[in-house]
Amino acid sequence: MLVWASDRIARSVKHFLEILDELNRLNIEFVSFREQIDTGGPLGRATGGRCC
Repeated sequence: MLVWASDRIARSVKHFLEILDELNRLNIEFVSFREQIDTGGPLGRATGGRCC
C-alpha cells in the first residue's frame, strides 16, 4: 500500500500501528512517500514500522 503521508491513513500513532499490524498480518507492504517508511525491505519487516 502506497500513501503520500502516514497522516492520510491514520490520525493517531496507536491507530497507525494497528493498521501496520493488520497489513503485516495480511502480507501487505506499507510505503509512505513523505516519511520514507517502507515495510517491504528487510529492515522494514524487522522493525514493523515501530520506529515512527
